[in-house]
Amino acid sequence: MTAGDARRVLSVDDDPVFQRFVQLSLRPAGYEVVTAEDGVAGRECLERLGPGAFDCVLTDYRMPRMDGLSLLEWLHARDASLAAVLVTAEGEKRHVEQSLRSGACDFLNKPVMSDELRASIAGAVEATAQRRRAIELSREGLRVSEVQRAFLAAFLAHTRIGINLFSRPKHEAGGDFFDYIHLSDDQQVILLSDVSGHDFRAAHGSAFFHGLIRGMLECGTPLEKALENFNARLLQVFKNSETAISIAVSALMIDHAAGRMRVITCGAPSPVWMDRTDWVRSREEEYSPPLGWFEELGRATVESEIPRSPVWLWTDGVNDLAAQLNASPLSVVYALLEGQREGKDPEWLERAADDIMVAQLAIPQNGEGNAALSLALAPLVCELYGPEQTGDIDALQALWEGSLRVALPHIPADRSYAVLLCSREAVLNALLHGCKAGQKAAFEIDYLPFAHRLQVHVSDPGPGHSFNPAEHFESDAVQLEDRHRGLMLIRGFAAEVITARNGAELILRFPLN
Repeated sequence: MTAGDARRVLSVDDDPVFQRFVQLSLRPAGYEVVTAEDGVAGRECLERLGPGAFDCVLTDYRMPRMDGLSLLEWLHARDASLAAVLVTAEGEKRHVEQSLRSGACDFLNKPVMSDELRASIAGAVEATAQRRRAIELSREGLRVSEVQRAFLAAFLAHTRIGINLFSRPKHEAGGDFFDYIHLSDDQQVILLSDVSGHDFRAAHGSAFFHGLIRGMLECGTPLEKALENFNARLLQVFKNSETAISIAVSALMIDHAAGRMRVITCGAPSPVWMDRTDWVRSREEEYSPPLGWFEELGRATVESEIPRSPVWLWTDGVNDLAAQLNASPLSVVYALLEGQREGKDPEWLERAADDIMVAQLAIPQNGEGNAALSLALAPLVCELYGPEQTGDIDALQALWEGSLRVALPHIPADRSYAVLLCSREAVLNALLHGCKAGQKAAFEIDYLPFAHRLQVHVSDPGPGHSFNPAEHFESDAVQLEDRHRGLMLIRGFAAEVITARNGAELILRFPLN
C-alpha cells in the first residue's frame, strides 16, 4: 500500500497505552491513525473533519463523558456508511448486539493482538468502501431514472395516445425502457424494450438502443429495417465477447390515416388487445428471438385495425413474477396498473426478481376519443388448451384462482367459487366434446371495472350441439349426458349465459357487487 492509498482510521480511547499500541500496529500496514481521548473528542473530530474524511472508526466502549455505544449511535445517525469496530472488556459482551445495530461491523475483546486488530480494521475499511459505493450507485441510478422520466414526459406531452405506464426496476435503473416516437401526426411508434440484466450496464444498453432506433426512424428508415440494422450492429460489437447483451423488443407502428397498427415482437411477451367481439388478440404465436442472438433477425409480426380497447405491453419480468404467483401475466398487469392508480403497490411486488415495466395504451380511432383506460374491459386470463390437458384441469383451475386472487384480492368467496366452477365445467366440455387431437379451445376471464363484473369466454372449434335446458329440469338427472349436467350447472351459477355457434362458444357473466 503506497502513501497515496493510505486509509485513515479514527481511534477513540482514553487509554494512552492502548492508543500507542494501535498506532504501532496499524501504521506499518499503511494506515493513518488519528486519535481522540474519549467519545466527546471523537465526535468533535468527526464534526470538524466530516465522517467522509475517515475509512474506519475504532472505539473503546467504556470511556468518560461519552461511551463507545453512544458515539456509534451518533455516528450511525450522521453517516451510516462509515464502519466501526468496538473494543470491549471481558464483561461487556452484552453490548455487542446493540453495537451491531448502531453500525459496528466487528468487535474486539481486550487484550487485543496486533494481527487481530489489523484484520478487523481491514474488514471495516472494506465495509465502508462497499457502503459508499452502494450509495454512489444509488445516486447514479436516481440520476439515470430522472433522465428517463424527463425524456418520456417531454415526448408524451404532445401525443394523441393515452398512456398508463408502470415501471419498477430491480435496482434504481434497469434495462426496461418505454419510448414514444412521433414521426408525424398520422404515424407514431411505441417501443418497449428489455435489455438482459438489471443494472447500469443494462440501462446504458437500453438508452443506446432507443437513441439509435429513434435516429434511424426519424431519418426515414422503416421499423423492420431499423431493427435489422441494430441487430447486426449488436452482433458486430459483441462478437466473441463475454459481455454480450441481448434486447427483447415490443414495437407498435401506428398509422392513424389508415386506421391500422403493426405489432412486431423480438423475444418479448406478446402485446394484447381486445377485438370488436371482446376476444383477446395478440401477435401470432411463433418463436421470435431477442436482438443480439442470431444474424438473421427473427420477429413475429401481426397487423390489425386500431382497436377500440387498450393495448397492453409488458416485459418478461412480469411473466417471471406471475409464475411465482401461479397466476396469469395479464392478471399481474391489471393489478400493477390498478395499484398504481390507487397509489399502493401490491405486497407481492417485492418478490419480483427482475425489472418490471407495463404499458397500457389507448389509441384514438380516426380522431374519435377512446374510453377511459381505467374503465376498459381488462383481460385477466387468456389461454389456449388442447384435449391432452383434460387431466390437468385441477392445475388449470389453480391458475385461474391465483389470477383472480392477484387481480381482485377482495372478490367475495362465493363469487370466486361460482366463476371457477363454471369455468371448469365449460373448459372440460370444450376439451372433451369440442376438440379433436391437435385442436385448441380458447379460454378467457375478463373484468369490466365500471360494471364490477367478470366475464368468462370459452370457445372450441367443434360443431356444437343442441341442448334446451328447460326440457331437462323435470328429467331424471341420471339420464342426462355429462356435458348436459355441466351446462345445467353453469346456468345455475352464472347470472347470464350467452351461446353462439350452436353452443360451441359460451359467454358467462358474473356480477361481483
